[in-house]
Amino acid sequence: MSKIARTDVPPGGDKANRRWSTNQTNQHLTRSTAIQSARQSRRRANVLSSTLDVLEDSDRGISDVYGQLADTFKSFWKKRVRKQPLFGNPTAHEGDIEASYDQNVSSKQGSHFTLGIFRYLFPIIDQLLGGRYSWGMFIGDGLAALTVTVVIVPQALAFASVAGVSPITGLVSACFPVMIYSLFGSSRQLSVGPEALTSLLVGVTISHSDARESLGPDVLATVLALLVGICTLVLATLRAGYIDNTISGYLLTGYITGVAFLIMLQQIPNMLGLAVPQSKGETPILQSFFSAIITITPDKIHMPTLIIGLANVAFLFIIPKIKHWIKIPIRRFCMKSRVDNEKPITLSLSLVPEIFILVASMIGISAGMDLQGTYNVHVVGQFNNTLPIPAIPPLTGTLFSDLLQSALVIALVGFVQSQAVTKNYGLKNNYFPSGGRELFALGAANLFGSLFGAYVSSGSLPRSNILAKSHGKTTFASFLTSVLVLVTILTLKNVLALLPKCTLAAIVFISALNQIKWSEIFFAARMGALLELLQMMLTLLVTITTPISNGIIVCIILAGMLILRKTTLVNMVVLAPDAEGIDNQSRGFAF
Repeated sequence: MSKIARTDVPPGGDKANRRWSTNQTNQHLTRSTAIQSARQSRRRANVLSSTLDVLEDSDRGISDVYGQLADTFKSFWKKRVRKQPLFGNPTAHEGDIEASYDQNVSSKQGSHFTLGIFRYLFPIIDQLLGGRYSWGMFIGDGLAALTVTVVIVPQALAFASVAGVSPITGLVSACFPVMIYSLFGSSRQLSVGPEALTSLLVGVTISHSDARESLGPDVLATVLALLVGICTLVLATLRAGYIDNTISGYLLTGYITGVAFLIMLQQIPNMLGLAVPQSKGETPILQSFFSAIITITPDKIHMPTLIIGLANVAFLFIIPKIKHWIKIPIRRFCMKSRVDNEKPITLSLSLVPEIFILVASMIGISAGMDLQGTYNVHVVGQFNNTLPIPAIPPLTGTLFSDLLQSALVIALVGFVQSQAVTKNYGLKNNYFPSGGRELFALGAANLFGSLFGAYVSSGSLPRSNILAKSHGKTTFASFLTSVLVLVTILTLKNVLALLPKCTLAAIVFISALNQIKWSEIFFAARMGALLELLQMMLTLLVTITTPISNGIIVCIILAGMLILRKTTLVNMVVLAPDAEGIDNQSRGFAF
């Protein structure tokens, strides 16, 4: 009796049949999910229809109608719209989905490899088109972008003064590198842009370069950013994403503490209303500071600038500790009987960045009291807000050899600092960014940013905290931030020109103070970790008493020595002595 072969089952035995059955089951489950989404869309339409009927047919008062409409829309938003995919066709019917699903399966399988390459190169594609991006996430990203924008703009102006570049260079560094990182980066809560530590390293490098007079600080800063981008991309090619694990945390804490101390010293003359020239050649910053400060007499101190600077520092230091207690009541526009038994709605001041409150207040005070004309308080002043024309920075062989060491140091410091933020928020939000990918993203951000006249950018822990607390969920928030910064550059030049320079100095001072990891220092002291404290103090002293690049070199040397010690001195123990009675101590195995 002849057997009739089935045409819908692939040949190849039981193994092939099981694989075919599994594929059919997966396609059936996906089709069922699509049908369920269509049914939910029809239920949403019914909810809206019933709400409109209430508005048309109700003969009650307008307050009751408003209350029922508010409750219905609130339930509708929480249960339906907030979780609805932003990209796609949520209103498709079941028949349309069933008919188009089988037709699209083959085309999706044919383009799977190409789409996979684009998703690997641009993680933002998977974040937006992966089926998990909803309207609620879009609104969260938009609010986070707006919040970070009001922080990064004044910080860009402040850190530009630390780097010794013009205000437009600082603002451009807060725009284009952020946009590039949002496309290539995988850390969804990392805020990239001008940062205190890297800005100081850039400023020291520019002041020590012989090409400062011929090229100018802005062009030299873009050349350095180009070289930093190249060094970072080379490290990414060598798959050196593990390099942040090789440097001990206490070594890095000592270096960051030393750099933060030098940044705070640099801002003291600005808050006194004095102009102290930058150090030249290989003179350490600490030596230059004390050489300039001993010549200052009390009559040279500008008292209005000193009062404003100290008040701004006190504001930025105290407000973050008490603003979560400050709540502003908000009147609820609904029926009075509905409010009697409910708690009043309040807006917590903790949602508003303190930098934005300070900058907005000081701009208003500067405009109302004419601080520059009446009290001779220095302000940012008018600056050129014309965007630079994209061009390749003039990197010559002489500049390459002159800036290579500093560029490598800045690349290492920027990556290690950014990776600490990346790992922290990756664990909190259940994603695991790759160190190699972060190297590539930071390198691309600095490389392409230098073409638009930006200086070095890196990750910022305070801004990343603000972005995360503002419900930023994807790198699309950073993309929106760059767009808002671009709009600010083109439209708010006259407003930013009123900002006092002592306010910028206060912002830099507090930003540097927040870089010091007091908890780690106190923990090591409380636990009696003498070796870790010795490493930290040695790196700190080298950083503040010698040229600043020597600090990271000492970190790398000591980290290498620690790795060699742990890998070569193996703790071996002989369980029993040999026939000659030689024990462990005489063999030198136990350490």
